[in-house]
Amino acid sequence: MPSPAVRRAVALSAIPLLAVTATACGGDGDDSGGKPLTAAQLTTALPEGSDFPGFVAQRQKDPMLDTKDVVTTGDAACRPIADMMSVRPKHARTAMAWATLQADGALPEADVSSVALSSYADGGAKEWLGELKDAVEKCSSFDASSEIGWKSKFTVKRLDPAKGGDESVAYVLNNSGARGGAKSSVLTVVRTGSSLATFLVPLGDDDPGAMAEDVVGKQAKKLKSAAKH
Repeated sequence: MPSPAVRRAVALSAIPLLAVTATACGGDGDDSGGKPLTAAQLTTALPEGSDFPGFVAQRQKDPMLDTKDVVTTGDAACRPIADMMSVRPKHARTAMAWATLQADGALPEADVSSVALSSYADGGAKEWLGELKDAVEKCSSFDASSEIGWKSKFTVKRLDPAKGGDESVAYVLNNSGARGGAKSSVLTVVRTGSSLATFLVPLGDDDPGAMAEDVVGKQAKKLKSAAKH
């Protein structure tokens, strides 16, 4: 089970999460309503083992975000991006569950990837994703801080969206204040109904891109199935 330091590295984009971008949609579905999934339903929808091609998934029991992971920024245009790292975002999560994703063949000490599932009431998932699209268009860099005590400068580079789900966004987020030097991650955020799936993958040597369509599609199906039970 990841230590608090590992959880913060994933959640903060220090590698972040959830964090969770590009400017277009995967399908622009309008199914933003529906009863929010519970924590138990989200956990059921998480990948496990070799569910996702290219990864080995391990569901996590500890919260991804600490109660003091309240992230703020003075740049209003960038808040939707900063909120992906915050336990207290503008659009409150009704439930959250997450799993680590280890790339097939990766060394044990390699940076982990993750997928975080979150649910929202009253169209919050659709509203947040729309705001993320605008933020990635307008926000190229911002300063942020957390009640935990860290401060850092982030830069943002939009990517083409992923295919799958109702709509999606994707971006590269660089954390210049990460321990050991600046680190970048690719975030892919996909909406399926009233839930968001946020994939975080450490940026490697290859050209960055959104999460693969087969992974996004499998996660969307899992969320739709969980909503029926």
